[in-house]
Amino acid sequence: MGGDDSSIVISRSEVGGVTRLTFSGHINEHSDFSQAGALSGRVVFDLEQVQRVNSSGVLLWVRFLQGLTDLEELVFVRCSMAIVVQMNLMPEFMGTARVDSFFAPYVCERTGESDLRLLQVAELDDLMLPPTYEGEDGVYELDDLPDRYFAFLLAV
Repeated sequence: MGGDDSSIVISRSEVGGVTRLTFSGHINEHSDFSQAGALSGRVVFDLEQVQRVNSSGVLLWVRFLQGLTDLEELVFVRCSMAIVVQMNLMPEFMGTARVDSFFAPYVCERTGESDLRLLQVAELDDLMLPPTYEGEDGVYELDDLPDRYFAFLLAV
């Protein structure tokens, strides 16, 4: 659906009255959000495959979100670390969206091995005590400061 390796590609599907857009690539000055088509009702943005966002891309993204005036609900799912960074830097990057899930960096206490974990917002009881998990090599903990990485959730 348009775009090249240096810009965003958007794929669209409709299931049960919900429009799902999957974004892949980089949000930058070349991003063409018209690929999304007309949007209304309930919309989900799957942002796992967004690899990078630059400052010009932020401006285009915010303008894109501001133009979504016919939505009943906008939900961000599977937000990549690049998306989380932008939501933390600039609250306008979220627009009116509700974040359902996002990836967080984890590190094994014993081996130093890194991992990305998909966290469900509804399952986070205390943002200052992020969940740990048991891996094959030991216990994995959040590899960032909770108040910094979860700032976009604390601001809501």
